[in-house]
Amino acid sequence: MGGEQRTAKIKVLTFMSYYVPGFKAGGALRTLLNMIDALGDEFEFYVVTRDRDAGETEPYDSVEIDAWQHVGKARVLYLSPARMSLASLRDLMCTMDHDLVYCLGFHDAHFTQKPLLLHRMGLVPEKPVIVAPQNELSPGALSLKRTKKRAYQIVAKAAGLYRDVTFHASNEFEREEIAAVFGQRNPIVVARNLQSVAPPEIDETLRRPKTPGSLRIAFLSRICAKKNLDGALRMLASPALRGEITFDVYGPIGESDHWQECQELIRALPPNIFVTHRGSVENAEVSATLARYHLFFFPTLAESFGYVILEALLGGCSVLISDQTPWTHLEEGKAGWCLPLSEPERFGEAIQKCVQMSAEEHAEWSKGARDRARAYSEDPGPRDETRRLLLDAAAGTV
Repeated sequence: MGGEQRTAKIKVLTFMSYYVPGFKAGGALRTLLNMIDALGDEFEFYVVTRDRDAGETEPYDSVEIDAWQHVGKARVLYLSPARMSLASLRDLMCTMDHDLVYCLGFHDAHFTQKPLLLHRMGLVPEKPVIVAPQNELSPGALSLKRTKKRAYQIVAKAAGLYRDVTFHASNEFEREEIAAVFGQRNPIVVARNLQSVAPPEIDETLRRPKTPGSLRIAFLSRICAKKNLDGALRMLASPALRGEITFDVYGPIGESDHWQECQELIRALPPNIFVTHRGSVENAEVSATLARYHLFFFPTLAESFGYVILEALLGGCSVLISDQTPWTHLEEGKAGWCLPLSEPERFGEAIQKCVQMSAEEHAEWSKGARDRARAYSEDPGPRDETRRLLLDAAAGTV
C-alpha cells in the first residue's frame, strides 16, 4: 500500500487527556502506551497530554511542563491548563510536523473536540484523522449523563465535526456501537488493543493459598459509575453467599457521589463480607497485585478492551466479569466467567463456587487464566492490525 512505500517514518500527532507517569486514567492510557511500545520503532509518536494525572490538581513533578521531551519511544508534550486553549492547540498543530492525527476518546473537550473543530474549520494543516472512542459509544457508557452526551452528538453531526474521520474500534462489538451512532458515513477499522511487549513477571510466592470456605476477591479500576462497583457490592449482599469473603477495592475515586453510595452499600453487607479500599495501584504493579487474590470481580457496564482483565489473567487470577467486554468464552477454558448483568444471581453462584474450591481446583483455574492471557499476548494479530490502520490512514487508503 501507499504507506508502506514511504522511506521516512510516519509522524503520528496523538492527543490524549492522560499519559505516563500518570496511571489513574486506566485503560485508555494503556492502549496508547502499549501501541507506542510495540510500534514506536516503526512510527514517530508525538503525544500531547495534560500535565497532571486524572483527578489531580497539581502537575507532575517529574516532567518538564509545556516542552517536548522523550518518554520511552515517544516525544511527549505535557500541557499546562493555560496551553489547552483553542488558539494554543491551533499553533501547536500548525507548527508541529505530522502526517496523521490520532485522538483517544470521544467526548474529551480538549483533546478530541478541539483538534476536530480546528480540523473542520480548516485552521490547521489538512491531515488524516483517526478517533478511537475507547468504548464511549457503548450503550452502557452512553447511559451515563445521557442528555449531555446526546446533545453533543446532535451538535457534532450537524457541524460535520467527524466528517472524513476514521474511527478505530478495538473489536467488532465496538465497531457495531460506532456504526449505530454514525451509520456508514465514516470508515470504521477494527484493530485490537496491544499487549505490552514484555508481559509482567509474577513472584509466585505472593500467591495466597486457597482453602474451602474462604475467598479473596479484588476489584481494581477507577471508582465511577461506569465500572459498576455498586453493582458488585449489591451482588455480594446476597444472603445466599456463604463462607468468609474478603473484598479488596483498588483504584482512585473518580466520582465522589458514586463512592459515597458504595460506602453505604458496604456498611449494609452481611458480617461474612469484609471490604477494604486499598487505594491506587500503578500500572506496573497491577498483575502482581491481582496475583495475590483468588478472583477478580469486575461487572463493568462497558469496556472496549479491559486491560485490567488481561492483567488479572496474566497474574493467574480467575476473572468474574460482565458480558460488556470482548473477553468471552472464559468458563470453558477455566479462566473465569463472563455473565450478563441482567442475571445477578449467576454472579453469586460463581462466587459461591469459588468459595468452595479446594487448592487443587483453584490451581486449575489459575492455570486456565494464565493460558488465556498467554494466547492473547502471543497473537501477532493486534500489532499487525494497528500497523495497517496507521499506514492506511496516513496514505489515505482506509
